[in-house]
Amino acid sequence: MSKTFNKVKDYLQSSIRYLTSPKEWVKSYELALQFFPHLKTLIVDDIDLDKITEFVAKSRKEGQVYKIITIVALINGAIAFVPGQMGIGVAICRALEAYMAYEIAKTVGIKFESKNFVKLILATGIVTVSVFWVMKTFLSFAFSFTGGLFVPAEIIATNFLGVFFFLAFEELHKFKDIKSLSFTKSLSISYKAVKHTYNLAKAQISVIGDIGSKIKTLSKNIWSIIHFKKNHEQLIKGDFNNDIKRIKKSKKNRLYLFLGSTLGNFNNKIAINFLDNIANLMNKEDSFLLGVDKVKDEKIINSAYNDSKGITKKFNKNILRVINKEYKLNFNENNFLHNAKFNSEKSQIEMYLESTVDHSVKLPNDENLNIEKGEKILTEISRKFSEKTLRDLFSKANLEIKKSYTDNKKYFSLYLLKSKKYL
Repeated sequence: MSKTFNKVKDYLQSSIRYLTSPKEWVKSYELALQFFPHLKTLIVDDIDLDKITEFVAKSRKEGQVYKIITIVALINGAIAFVPGQMGIGVAICRALEAYMAYEIAKTVGIKFESKNFVKLILATGIVTVSVFWVMKTFLSFAFSFTGGLFVPAEIIATNFLGVFFFLAFEELHKFKDIKSLSFTKSLSISYKAVKHTYNLAKAQISVIGDIGSKIKTLSKNIWSIIHFKKNHEQLIKGDFNNDIKRIKKSKKNRLYLFLGSTLGNFNNKIAINFLDNIANLMNKEDSFLLGVDKVKDEKIINSAYNDSKGITKKFNKNILRVINKEYKLNFNENNFLHNAKFNSEKSQIEMYLESTVDHSVKLPNDENLNIEKGEKILTEISRKFSEKTLRDLFSKANLEIKKSYTDNKKYFSLYLLKSKKYL
């Protein structure tokens, strides 16, 4: 019992420290960045957040705020579902709330500086926020023993905290300097936040439906990510070249995998750079297993990218949907044809979206992007490699083939590679 009491006391104390220490906020924000992309993908990427905001948002800014609140609330709910989440789980929930506050402040138009951000939090009403945060930490502790019984309460509590920050930051944005809100003002904001929280929760349930069922399904996956990150390697969201330097060398033997045929989406310069970066990461006993699509009859390649079921066409046109969603643009996919042709000179498929009419697209800066009939947008390249081309690439990237594997028709190959510096 005393052990449990001490845990509660420690976490309550650390919650209060968050309100008074800029370093704690920065640490929290950095922790959130490590987990957020992966947790967001699991929980939210198949939920139409725009539909949720349609019910409650009166402006684009409000819509952006409600999206980030919903994402963090659902992740916190999923973490709360797992028994025994006290510890790293609570720390991550709290870190995500710090991330939420940062994103809301940025959206409102308040410039983020770590040294001033704690002042901003304190200015929202120290009594209101501290009482609520301590209460929420205690609830998180209680949730850790219930196996999801109070998941809705965790979601609503996170909703409230996010909405409270939004309304308070909006008020503080009116001042030239960060000034503390009066106790009366913070209570008034709290009252408004309750109403907004109710409407937001209603919209979330209306769009998502059975939130509990979704969270139950994904909670194990979420916990495995947290456990993996805590005990093993860092999970990284980035691109293949600029972020590979974030992977640290290991004294243990590694097998690097790059399967599928993603190498074919790189031009020669990028491909060599990527392969060379892998070679530099490798120790003497490390190996690199690479999958590549091989050169084959042109008819086979063209039919694969212009398939009768139209799957590749849907994939290609989906780019327009993603751009519209992410950047609030108005591309009309009916104005474009899917066009995939094999470039024999470069030995690569080139996928285009070809405009069928003269039209224009409204950009975020209110300018028009004019697109003429017949104009093409290059959306993808997919190179097909010969043995000679591959050996040349490997040589320039300081890699050597130890073994290779292929199918009977030699359409696709796997190469087991070693770093040349150890040979």
